Amino acid sequence: MDTVLRNSRADAENGEAQYTQVPLLEEDTNVEPPEKKIKELKKYLAHILKQKLGVNDLKEKVVIHSKSVNEHFSEQLIKDLQSLKDINDYSQLDTSLVFALLRNFCEGIKPPSRGWDYEPPDDETHVGADIERIRSMWNKYCDNDFQFKHLKDVYKRIKQKYGTVAVLGDDGIMKSSSKDEENTEGSELMKEKISSKDIFS
Repeated sequence: MDTVLRNSRADAENGEAQYTQVPLLEEDTNVEPPEKKIKELKKYLAHILKQKLGVNDLKEKVVIHSKSVNEHFSEQLIKDLQSLKDINDYSQLDTSLVFALLRNFCEGIKPPSRGWDYEPPDDETHVGADIERIRSMWNKYCDNDFQFKHLKDVYKRIKQKYGTVAVLGDDGIMKSSSKDEENTEGSELMKEKISSKDIFS
């Protein structure tokens, strides 16, 4: 541990400089900045979609609900959906689209008890509640608000449940960013909020 030498003023006046060692506080280098965690949680959204919905099932749902899909999504987003070949392509989708698919097409994900778009109760820790918290925290981050009440707990739960593949890949190497994340990391001005859409409304 680093130390600093400090002499007593009284001793110095007497011509006897006595030095004492005062320990300096060590900086905790293991603490990850909130920006890193919130960006990783954003990547987990696509990873969760991979676990919950296969490409064929997704495309089938898009066809069944084509009217609603066409009403709520842009032509480019619909084209991105139609061009999907396997679940690994999910990480290249617009994050708002990924969230909409999680919310509307994944039957295994139950909504928070207060409904989507609202802060879940603190004791509600299922995947749907944490997905909503991730959306909320990311949007706060886009507004340069770094007060994340649930960041530590959500990060821990999601990481324990889904591992590190979402952010590191199977080989342990940091995965490349999706289209919108490349823009986000390149400029603070390019951060885009995650919108929430009920395509069946």
